[in-house]
Parts: sequence; structure tokens; C-alpha cells
Amino acid sequence: MSRLRKPLPVSGLAASLAVLSLQVHAAEIELVDGDTINGEIVETTDDAVIVEHPTLGKLTIAKDQIVPADKTKTPETDAEKAAAELGNWVDSWFFPGWDKSFAAGFTGTDGNSDTLNIYAALNTGYEDDFDRWALDMSYFRGETDGETTQAQFKGILTKDWLKPDTPVFYWAQGSYQFDRFTDWESRFAGFVGIGYVFIDGDVHTVRGRAGVGGKYELGDVNEFTPEAMGGIEWDWAISETQTFAFYNYFYPSLDPAFSEFRNLTGAAYEVELAAGKGLKLRLGLENEYNSDPGAGFDENDLKYFGALAFDF
Repeated sequence: MSRLRKPLPVSGLAASLAVLSLQVHAAEIELVDGDTINGEIVETTDDAVIVEHPTLGKLTIAKDQIVPADKTKTPETDAEKAAAELGNWVDSWFFPGWDKSFAAGFTGTDGNSDTLNIYAALNTGYEDDFDRWALDMSYFRGETDGETTQAQFKGILTKDWLKPDTPVFYWAQGSYQFDRFTDWESRFAGFVGIGYVFIDGDVHTVRGRAGVGGKYELGDVNEFTPEAMGGIEWDWAISETQTFAFYNYFYPSLDPAFSEFRNLTGAAYEVELAAGKGLKLRLGLENEYNSDPGAGFDENDLKYFGALAFDF
């Protein structure tokens, strides 16, 4: 699963920055639903801002309902205005209200050997007190002297049902993969299970998942395989401008039990290139190990990339 992201609509850090950017007294607060509230900020807590409204009186506003300060700034250049308009247009029809990040990178040569390698990814997600959604899509393509050497697509949709005041949550996941250079070519998979948040802090977040489901593969082989799943996810906010994410998922076969397995490991580092502009450099890798890849195929499938990412 490609979790090269932190796609939550308003992180604790971003919300805090938004609150700090507001004036201590009279302020206009923009909410994620598009409304604005004018009043005086009288108190802030870890989770909320308390505002004295001239008509409605004292209001308590959850921080995850406040638009971060860097998303309310007026673009200064034509390029920034165009990017903002494009982001608003995409947001109006593609998962409105969700945070989104698009990344793209490529390498190539032209001479003794003509090569082209392309990476693209779209990550989007949403979280409130009761639900967390994440949609991750990635595409890798490689060509050498006009011949395709790599063609891979992956799309994963994950839904978490959260329980306030408890680290336990429930989850479901569906995915589709395409890879021309495997013995299955197309793979559909689905899992359901339970999760646990081991660490939930401003700097580190660590979650574990366990569940059951299966995969159905189409290609040289056409079969369904029931599987179990166990995984760990770690998000590290290194600083205000740098993040690191790591994940590992283990999928043992259940029929017969543990007769074969696959393991997916990935990591990504992001650094902000332009403060408040949403432009980042992303470096990452992902490896899928399959204990029974089929005749003529490698057990390990390692991908690594560097790309520019834009949050909108």
C-alpha cells in the first residue's frame, strides 16, 4: 500500500499554525465548510478555539474545522493564482473537502541508449473524530529504446472507523493493481480488520493493523487466495518542513495456512521547498516480496523514486 502521504484535512500542527496566525483580539476565522466567523479569540486549548461573537456569544470551534493559515493566503503571482484556481476546481468535483497531493517525476537518456522512466502519484484523504479515509494511487512506467520495461498501477482505498477517546479502530480496504511484468497482471484485494494506535502525538504517530481478506489474480493464473494481514504504520514529523513515513504489511496465505506469503515495505521522505506554497520534494521507495512469484519472476520488486509534490 502506498502511503506516501499525510493526507489528513487539518493536522494538529497545521491547525495550531492557523490559530497562531489569528490576531489575539478581533479576528476572522475561516471554516472548512466555507463559512467565516468574526469575533474575539478569548482562549485556545489543545483541541479548540473559544471565540466571543457579538451576536451569538461565546463559541467553541474545533481546530480541525479551521482552515490553516497557509491555505487562506492570497497568491502573490500569476502562477500561484493559477495553481490555486486549479486546486479549487479539482476540489469542487474530486473528493471535495479532502486534502490532496499530486507528485510527478521522471528520468531519461538520449544517445547510445534511449530511456524514459516516469513516476506519478495522487494521494487524498480526510479525517474527523469518527472517520478516516485515504485514497492512494501511483503509476510507474519505464521504456528503453522504445520498448516498455515497466508498467505498474496501484490504487488503494482505506476506510477507518474511529472511536473517540480510545486507541482502537476498525478498518476496511480495497485495492486494484496492474503490472504487465508479473504472472498475474491484474490483482484485486480486499481486507477488513481491527487497528490500534500505539502512539498519537504531534511528532510521532504509530498504528498497527490486523485483518483477514484475500486477493484475486488474473493473468497467467486466475485464482482467489484467502489471506491474513498484519501491518505497522509510522509517521514522523521531523520538523515543520520535513516529514518521514514508513509502513510494512505482511500477507500470509490461509489456504493452506502460511504455504506462501507476500510482504510490502515502503518509506518516503518529504521536505517543503517553498514555505506556505504546498510545493515539496518527495523521495521514497517500496518493495514487494512474494515467496512464490512464479517461474521466471523475481521474488523482490523494488521501486524507488524522486519527485516534486504539490499539496492542494
